[in-house]
Amino acid sequence: EIQTIEKEAFKLCRIESITIPSSLINLTEGWCVGALELSNVKVSPNNPRYRSYDDQTVIGKSSIENDEFDVLVFCSRNAKTIKIPTFIKHIDSYAFHECKKLTSIVIPTDSQLKIIGKNSFSLTSIEIITIPSKVTEIKERAFYVCKHLMQVNFLNDSKLKTIGKEAFSNSLINNISIPSQVTTIEEEAFSYCDQLHLIEFAKDSKLQTIGKSAFKKTLIRSMTIPSQVTQIARCIFDECYYFNSIKFAKNSKIEKIDTNAFYNIGIESISIPSN
Repeated sequence: EIQTIEKEAFKLCRIESITIPSSLINLTEGWCVGALELSNVKVSPNNPRYRSYDDQTVIGKSSIENDEFDVLVFCSRNAKTIKIPTFIKHIDSYAFHECKKLTSIVIPTDSQLKIIGKNSFSLTSIEIITIPSKVTEIKERAFYVCKHLMQVNFLNDSKLKTIGKEAFSNSLINNISIPSQVTTIEEEAFSYCDQLHLIEFAKDSKLQTIGKSAFKKTLIRSMTIPSQVTQIARCIFDECYYFNSIKFAKNSKIEKIDTNAFYNIGIESISIPSN
């Protein structure tokens, strides 16, 4: 009669297989975090909320009242390559977390995906990811410590609005173009990306907020801050030793430059906007 598996219930255990009965309707965020050998999750065909999609993944409903299965819940920790079904709208927190052998993720261009969840791909070995156009949010640590991730692509009509805290921290990305619809880059989003040398913003960028230490310890040399940004956050360029040029877009709305914003960098001159 079990209905819920709570957070970290199987943390760091060595189980390889588990069968989900028909009564279980709630897999709490992080329920199998650290279970590195869990390669086989079977779901009872009578379960109203979860379903085995193939030999490697489990899908679910965002709400048990829903008719459609729209969430990718879990992937085998032994998976090497995965194609995300087009009908998935949400990749759940920790769905691919610590899939150490996972090198390839294919997301179709007509994907319905909207949310990439917390820690969903963290500590995997993926090398390249193309974010489909309907994604609006990349949550906290979604691609954290992806030590092989070198390229992140956004489609031209991207609807992405938020890049979460430490979303791409500690990856091998060397350059990235931020979609124009992004309004928020949260703290440490690209921190410790020690190969990152170029970040570009669209001319019509709607970016308003860049969190503290967002670009800490990267190789970026220069940046033009989009006009809608109102604050240069604390320690935003900390340990960016090669950073030597900052410009502000015309009609800049910058009102505040926070503590240690330009600490310990090689900037030689700056023109402060009128606001």
